[in-house]
Amino acid sequence: MSIHSIFAANLRSKCAEYGTIADVCRDIGINRQQFNKYLAGTSFPNAVTLRNICKILDVQEQSLFATDLIAGQNPKAAIKASRPGLLGILPLQKRGFDFIVPDLALGFYYCYFPLPNVSGMLVRSLILVVLDGKQKEFIRLTRLQSPGESKRPLLGGRHNGIVCANNSEIYFFGLNRQSPYQLSMLALERRQVSRAGVYRGMALTQNFNASTNPKVCIFLSEEQNNSRLLISSIGIVHESDPSVDPAVRATLHST
Repeated sequence: MSIHSIFAANLRSKCAEYGTIADVCRDIGINRQQFNKYLAGTSFPNAVTLRNICKILDVQEQSLFATDLIAGQNPKAAIKASRPGLLGILPLQKRGFDFIVPDLALGFYYCYFPLPNVSGMLVRSLILVVLDGKQKEFIRLTRLQSPGESKRPLLGGRHNGIVCANNSEIYFFGLNRQSPYQLSMLALERRQVSRAGVYRGMALTQNFNASTNPKVCIFLSEEQNNSRLLISSIGIVHESDPSVDPAVRATLHST
């Protein structure tokens, strides 16, 4: 793969996490036609423009030229790029752990947890669960801003990792691919609640420079064929918002 193709693939991936291409061009202050050349890999930005792009997308310049950060258009490829050093957390043959977790369906899940210290507000992130050989793996995208707004996200994350389970719980062990590269874990009851595809449990992660372990609920989305729509809907949302399924509210408020 040429350096132009690597740069273009990484740039497209980062733009998808930020919002629409129009949002990126407006916030950078760049002509859409010229920016399309960068996305296509037919042209490189000059040094000043590159710094502006990286500032808006919150990414280091060198990472746009790194082959291991290419997300491309294939979620499995993005997951595989994160595997070294992470999958060694637990041996695949560890007795008592299940890495296939057949009762956890493949696909996109919304992940909800309360926004710390703000009553009624939820963080809605997106999890993609895939099967890779003999184990399930995931990507979790988080963006702390109100859905649909075009302003720069306050905080974001892209956790890649593995799924495993014992008899009673399902665990999502992840590593943030973005600075500060923190580990996170979701521990969910293996027993589904309310209805199929809804799980509840606790999260352990880093939020605003402090550790937090809020209640968490993941919900299998009915929109499995429109990843752009799903990604655009993540952010901060009030629990009374019509887009929040009643099963999620009931699950988060249950004891």
